[in-house]
Amino acid sequence: MGHQIVTKELRERPEIREKIDNCQNLIDTLTECKEAADGYQSSADSAVESCNTVVYEECEYLSGIYHDDIYIPYRDGFFEDIGILDEGCATMFGEIDEIIEFLEEMISELEKDLYEEVEVVHWIYDD
Repeated sequence: MGHQIVTKELRERPEIREKIDNCQNLIDTLTECKEAADGYQSSADSAVESCNTVVYEECEYLSGIYHDDIYIPYRDGFFEDIGILDEGCATMFGEIDEIIEFLEEMISELEKDLYEEVEVVHWIYDD
């Protein structure tokens, strides 16, 4: 004959683990996107700096510049658009950082519910 022993154990809840993994995967993806976009911001920074140099130093008293015999007025928004690209990258990075921070907080909250206490019945058989 045998008897049973009931113990309490912690078990991981698979539905919570899945949510945590999904959040972490999204954080990883956003981080990769941010790293890839960093090159674009560097290019935009360089372009803004170059355009400002041309406009403000070389063409200080003109309303535009000549390039390959084409007159380019710099007050029509062309150079400002490059500046907006640079600002847009910075804004995008800020937004990505906020989303990552939110997801990290969500993971912390989910981890509180990751484990549940369950009763496990063990049968002990007498020889």
